[in-house]
Amino acid sequence: MKLWDVSEGGLCVVARGPIVDQPGSLLVLELDSGMGIDRLRQELQLVWAAAAEGDFGTCAGLQFLEGQTLPNGSFLDHFLSLPVPQ
Repeated sequence: MKLWDVSEGGLCVVARGPIVDQPGSLLVLELDSGMGIDRLRQELQLVWAAAAEGDFGTCAGLQFLEGQTLPNGSFLDHFLSLPVPQ
């Protein structure tokens, strides 16, 4: 599974195969910074899942549970501070 997008409210990920869980399901997502230094483990709720175009697997939207956000100081903080393209 790869991280596609991150926001204050949740994440979009791309899975290699189908996602069999139903919207509303609670999932535990573990993300690694790719350098083996930082790791994030977070419970999120599956909002939607849809087959990606071509042979790209399945895209899924996950939202943080009520009252949760990304932990301060996580390796994803940088992405939240980037300007949104217009």
